[in-house]
Amino acid sequence: MSPTAASGQLSIGSGRPGTWSALTRISGVACLVGVVGVALLGALFSSAVMTLVVAPVAGIFGAGQLALVHPSFPGRRSARRAVLLSGFGWAVMVPFVMGAVALGVVGAVLTVVLVLIGALLVVGAITDVCRRDAVPDSAGASVAGLEELVSGLPTATLLAEWEESASGLGSGDPGRRAAAIQFRGLLLAEMTRRDPAGVDRWLREGTGGTTDPHLPGDSDSASR
Repeated sequence: MSPTAASGQLSIGSGRPGTWSALTRISGVACLVGVVGVALLGALFSSAVMTLVVAPVAGIFGAGQLALVHPSFPGRRSARRAVLLSGFGWAVMVPFVMGAVALGVVGAVLTVVLVLIGALLVVGAITDVCRRDAVPDSAGASVAGLEELVSGLPTATLLAEWEESASGLGSGDPGRRAAAIQFRGLLLAEMTRRDPAGVDRWLREGTGGTTDPHLPGDSDSASR
C-alpha cells in the first residue's frame, strides 16, 4: 500500500463536475436569458399596474409560500437564497406571460422550449442532490476499509508508510494533501493503539527520523 493508493480511497466525491452538471449549468443560463428577455418585452406591452403591482405581489406570494414550507428557513443561507429566487421567479412570470402573448406563435414555441429546459434543470438538481447524499456513505465505507487494512500491517510497515506519506503533505494538489493527512491520522491512531506510551515518547522526541526504537515490533503487537 502507498500514499497514492490511499489517496485514491480517501478522495471519493472530490472529482470534477461531470458532463451532466456542465449541461445543467449551460441550460440554466439559457433559461434565465430567455425568461428575462421575454419578461422585458412583456413589461413594454403590459400596463404599469401589471408591472408595478401584480408582479411584485406575485413575487411576495411565491416567496412567502416557500418560506412557510422550507424546513431550514430562515436559519440557513441556502434556504434564504431559495426563497429570494422563488420570489424573483414568480414576479418575472407576470411580464413573461405578457411577453409570450405579445409574440404570438413564437412566444408559444419559446415557452415550450423554456419549460423543457426547466424540466432538465429540475432533473439535474435532483441528480446533484442524490450524488451529494451518496458521497458521505461511500467515503465512510472507504475509510472503514482502509482502517481495517492498516490494522493488519506490521509495525515496521506502519512506520515506513508514515515516512513515505510525508511527501504528500507538501503536495500542490489539495485532494492529495488532504488524503495524506487523513492517511497519516489512521497510521498514528493504529500505532497509538498498539503502544500509547511509545508513541507518546516518539512524538515528544520528534518523528522525523528513521524507524523509531520506541515502537514495538511485530511480536509486541501480535496480541491485537
